[in-house]
Amino acid sequence: MGKPFTEWTLSDAKDAISKAIAEQVTKDGFESNRRFVEDRDHWQDGSGWMGPLGDQSRRAEVLAAIKRQFTPRDTIGEVLDRMANALLKRSFDLQLTPLEPIEEPQFEEGTSEEDKAAAIAEYEAALADQEAEIEELSSTIRTWARRRRLGEKIRKAAKRSRWATRGALRVWIPPGRLVVTKGKAGQTSALPTAGTIADALDFLEVDAPSPDVAIVYRDDESAESAAIFVFKDDGKERAELWFNDGEEAVLRVLTNDDQEAEEEEYRVPMGGRIPIAEMAAELLVTDAVRRQQHRLNFFESLIVRVGETAGFPERYTTNAEPNGIWSTSVPVDGPPLTTETDSQGRTWYLHPVHRTLGAAITTELMGVLDQSAEGDRRASPGVIFKDPTDPEYATKVTDHAYHAILNECKQAHIALERTSEASGTAYEQARGDFDSDLNGVRPELEELIRKTLEAALAWADHMAAESDVLARYRIAVKLQVSAGPVTNEERNQNNADVKAGTMSRASAIHANGTEDVDAELQRIESEPAAVAELRSKQITMIRELYGDGSDGMTWERAARIAGVDDEELLEQLRSADQEVQDTGSQQDAQDAAIQEILAGTGAAAA
Repeated sequence: MGKPFTEWTLSDAKDAISKAIAEQVTKDGFESNRRFVEDRDHWQDGSGWMGPLGDQSRRAEVLAAIKRQFTPRDTIGEVLDRMANALLKRSFDLQLTPLEPIEEPQFEEGTSEEDKAAAIAEYEAALADQEAEIEELSSTIRTWARRRRLGEKIRKAAKRSRWATRGALRVWIPPGRLVVTKGKAGQTSALPTAGTIADALDFLEVDAPSPDVAIVYRDDESAESAAIFVFKDDGKERAELWFNDGEEAVLRVLTNDDQEAEEEEYRVPMGGRIPIAEMAAELLVTDAVRRQQHRLNFFESLIVRVGETAGFPERYTTNAEPNGIWSTSVPVDGPPLTTETDSQGRTWYLHPVHRTLGAAITTELMGVLDQSAEGDRRASPGVIFKDPTDPEYATKVTDHAYHAILNECKQAHIALERTSEASGTAYEQARGDFDSDLNGVRPELEELIRKTLEAALAWADHMAAESDVLARYRIAVKLQVSAGPVTNEERNQNNADVKAGTMSRASAIHANGTEDVDAELQRIESEPAAVAELRSKQITMIRELYGDGSDGMTWERAARIAGVDDEELLEQLRSADQEVQDTGSQQDAQDAAIQEILAGTGAAAA
C-alpha cells in the first residue's frame, strides 16, 4: 500500500506533480508547450530558431540579429483554439434529474371518480412544483457560472488537457469570506452560512490552475485518490491536499516536510466529493508537432528575408577603385585604401567612404589604374545587380509545414477547405477524423464540468440552511460538438434519413450545422401546416387513450399525455369531463362534443 494521505508532506505533493509531468509529457516538453500556448512565446530564448547560427563563438550576437526578423505563425495556438471552439461553441446543456421521480397514481378497482380526479390533480401539481424547482435551480447554477466566467475557465482546462494531458478546475472559498473567531486558544476560521443556495454559491470562486501546480493523484496500490494544489502564501510555498474520509472531504494544508510542524486540517461533508476536478486527454502537442512548428516559423522568417533582398538588392562593382577622400592626415580608424606621393614629397592617404545609396543618387565610379610598360591606363568600371529571389519557394514550403501541423493534429480538413484541392469525400473523411478526436475528449470534459458543479453545490448545500439539492437531484452535462460545416451531399443524406424514419428531425438539424436545435424546432412547429398536422395526430392519440373512459381516463388527461398545452382547450376538455360526471350524458354525445372542440381548435390554428 502507498503512503497514506494523512502522512503526506509538501515534498510528496510536489513530487506527485513532477512525476506526472515527466511520465506524460517530459519536463522539457511541458515547458516548451507551456511557452508555446500559455505565453505565446515561439522564440523560447533562441531554441525556437531552426536555421543556421554561423560562428558559435558569436551565437548571442547572431541570435539577437535573427530575432529582429523572426516571424512565428502560431499554428499550435490555432489548432487548440479550433478544438476548444468545436467543443464549447454552445453553452453546455445542464440537466437536473430527480433521484426519486414522482410516481404516477395507480387506482384500485372501485375507486370513485372523485378520488381519481383528486389524485391526478395532486400528481400534476407535484410535477409542476418539481419542474418549477428544477428551472429555478438551473437558473441559479447558470447565473453563478456566468458570474464566475466558468466557460472561459472550462475552455482553458480543455486546451491544457491537449498540451499537458491534464486540465483542472478548482472550487474554493477566498479566506476573506471565512468567518474568523478569536478565542483563548487562538484564531479559528469557519465556513460562512447562507439562507439560500444562491447566496451560498456567491461565497464560492472557481479557477483553472495550471497543470504544474494542480493534479488529481491516484495511488496505484490503494486505488485512493487525492487532489493537490500548490500555492504560495506570503512568499512561502504551501499545498492543499484534499481526500475523502467517508462522506467528508478532508483538507490538509501542507507547509513543509516536518510532520511535527503545525498544519491546518478541515473537514467538509461533501458526500464523497472534493473541490478539485481534472480531465485527461490524449496529448495533441507532441514532440513532432513542436518540431513542425519550429520548422514553420523558420520558413515564415525566410519570407521576411526574401522580401528584404527584393527591396534592397545586392550589387557588386567591377574594375572600380574604392570610394574615398584624399588627405595628408593619417587615418585613425584603420589603414588607408592606398597612398600616393606628390611632386613635393608629401604623402596622401585615401580615406574609405561608403558610397551614397538610394533613389535619385548618381555615383561616379573611377576605374582601377593599370600600370604597365605601355603606360598607365584605367580599366572600365561596372556595376552588377543580383536579381531578387522569387518568393514562391518560401510560400510553398510554408504552406507545406502549416498543412503538416494540421494533419498531425487531426485537422486536415481545414487545409482541404482552404485549398479546394480534394474531393468532398476526402473533406468528409478528414472532418470525420476531427470529429472522432473531439468525441474522444467530450466525455472527459463533460465529466469535469459535472464534478465541478457538484462540488460547488455540495459546498453550498453545507453552507445553506435546509438545502439538499444533491440529495434530491442528479446533475448531467451535455456538450454540443461541432466539427465544422457539412457538405451539400451530407445535408441531402440527413434529410433523406428523416423521411425514411432512420433519423429524428432534431438529430438531422444538429447534423446539418444548426446551433440552437430547440429554437429551430419551435420555429418549424409554429408554421401553420405543421400546427395542423400536429393537431390531427393529437386528436387521434386522445381518442385512442380515452377509449370509452372505463379505466378512469379523462379527456383532459388524455390531451395532456398527447402533448396538448393549450390552456384554453384544456379548460374546455375539463368542462366536458365535468359535464359527463354531473349529467351522465351518453358516450356518443360526449364524443361528438369533444370532436367538435378539437376540430374547431385545429382549424383555427391552421
